[in-house]
Amino acid sequence: MLQPKQQSNHPPQASSSSALHHNEAARHDTHSKELAQLSTQLISAGFLRQPLPPDTLNGGPLEGQKYLIKAIWSMIASCSEMLIREGLLAKQRDLSYEHTRLEVFLERAEKEKLEAQQEATASTNRAKLSIEMSSCQIISIENLGW
Repeated sequence: MLQPKQQSNHPPQASSSSALHHNEAARHDTHSKELAQLSTQLISAGFLRQPLPPDTLNGGPLEGQKYLIKAIWSMIASCSEMLIREGLLAKQRDLSYEHTRLEVFLERAEKEKLEAQQEATASTNRAKLSIEMSSCQIISIENLGW
């Protein structure tokens, strides 16, 4: 039993229906404020075109509930699209890297091909020159009468 000057740690319990009604009204006001903030956020994000009615969550008009459901479905679809977009961007990065790598590989191969062609041309020219010099030496030797 509590002494007259002692206080209880438990909150006072409402004994009348007016206190219950007051608590429910306070909760309704809180929900209305939260719904208004949510509605504003959904409008700014493009999921709603007009604010939701304040009593949407408390048995208000079905139209408000339909708008809220559509907004939720839009957010889910948007999230799904975002995941797909992220996957596509990752693929694009991979393909861009692979493209750059293959371009470098192609440039290197073309450079090596050009060098090989130049070496082949130089080798052919040296061979022709060697044959011509040999022919000249043979002619010179024949002219000397050897």
